Amino acid sequence: MKYGELNLGQIEAVINKLGGMDGVMQFLADKSVTPPLLGFITVVKVPAVKQFVASDYFKHGEVVDGVMCYLLDNFQKQFGQRVDENVDECDIRIHKLLRNSRDLGIRAEITEEREETKLAHLWHLLTLQPNGENGTLLTNGSANIFRIRDTEGTLWVVDAFWRSGRRGWRLGASSVGSLREWCNGNLVYSR
Repeated sequence: MKYGELNLGQIEAVINKLGGMDGVMQFLADKSVTPPLLGFITVVKVPAVKQFVASDYFKHGEVVDGVMCYLLDNFQKQFGQRVDENVDECDIRIHKLLRNSRDLGIRAEITEEREETKLAHLWHLLTLQPNGENGTLLTNGSANIFRIRDTEGTLWVVDAFWRSGRRGWRLGASSVGSLREWCNGNLVYSR
């Protein structure tokens, strides 16, 4: 074999980058292959909420329902006055970012119909891991990325990072058109 120094793990990584066996077959057939940006992990059900008043839950430097949050100014500005009525129960899809990407690429792969999540659902997920326990959200310092609308109806990227040194969640918000590059390994949440 010409490339005998490759081990099975490396071969598997190449196959994964090509999009699995279908991608390998397209590549071998000399068809254009764009490897996927996101790898599906799981789906988690989040409950319905009759009314969610963000300021009752997201309080900078305070513990609410066992959750400590550190809110960046942009998060407080965009979501501090957010009130959602009759938030439906839904399934949240979780994907792992397989390579670095700006938000535009991530949004294109998720699709506009599925990209938006709700602030109440983010809060629910935080309450399941108030002390950085293992669970649906990453607690290794990597980003948990959501897209949520503010009070004006503008869609924002909301990122949640577990800060083990401060024993709490750091939340920020940035424009969906931002040139910020998200790192591979981050998790992306959608409907």
